[in-house]
Amino acid sequence: MKKVFLWIIILLLLPIHYINLEKTRLIRPLVKEEKIFLPESFMKIFSGEFKGVIADFLIINLSSYYGGIILEKKEAIQKEFDYMYRVLKIASSLDPYYFDIYYFTQSILAWDARMPDKAIEILKVGSEKRENDWLLPFWIGFNYYYFLNDRKRAAFYFREASKRPNASDLVASMSIIADYEGGETEMAILFLEDMIKRTDDEHKRGKFLIRLDALKKIRYLEQAVENYKRKFGMVPKDLNQLVSENIISQIPDDPYGGKFYIDEQGGVKTTSNLRFVRKK
Repeated sequence: MKKVFLWIIILLLLPIHYINLEKTRLIRPLVKEEKIFLPESFMKIFSGEFKGVIADFLIINLSSYYGGIILEKKEAIQKEFDYMYRVLKIASSLDPYYFDIYYFTQSILAWDARMPDKAIEILKVGSEKRENDWLLPFWIGFNYYYFLNDRKRAAFYFREASKRPNASDLVASMSIIADYEGGETEMAILFLEDMIKRTDDEHKRGKFLIRLDALKKIRYLEQAVENYKRKFGMVPKDLNQLVSENIISQIPDDPYGGKFYIDEQGGVKTTSNLRFVRKK
């Protein structure tokens, strides 16, 4: 009975609190007050069957809060983004199945706030709970790839996304590209071979086979570079040294029309980046 009474008070006070803050914002448009919210541990314990309602309430008010900032001064400051992160984190703990939480997380925290690590933290909660939603692991992979330059982790989450229902073909392609760029050529080959086995679409199969051909040639050259290093104790300056030292007989052709080369880290790459080169 005490718990019900306490919740009646909370549900009455929260809207009043937000309404007063919005009035303050309208009266003083250049000053943005940070809203106060109850601690996450308290919310989880006392929300009971109202978890979904409270999460929905938080996200609606977060939308209003951020919209007010954009109208007033075009962009938020770090303190305001930190506040939004805390709201999204609490909402995800109350209702981890609520998709709008993750939409705001990716659009606000990853893109606007440039806080990809915080966005990933929340997106992982949703990805674990929403097992049939490919967008969440895709966003995680994208954040690792684009913002954090972590190709290995990006490839892992792209692969996870590609296995989920209705995933875009682009996701699988990005997994292979991330593996290639991160020096995980063998992983990319294994993943692509599995995709070829699973597909019934001959057009897709043809595209996959071309990419598999390129990746196998890259792996062949990587192994040749490793043999050169074992023999001479250093990375060759270019692939032609592999031929001159009889490590390989010739440099294979890139099926995409590019040229294979050794990058600054000693990895084998191609100027095509696994995409067909346009003829000038």
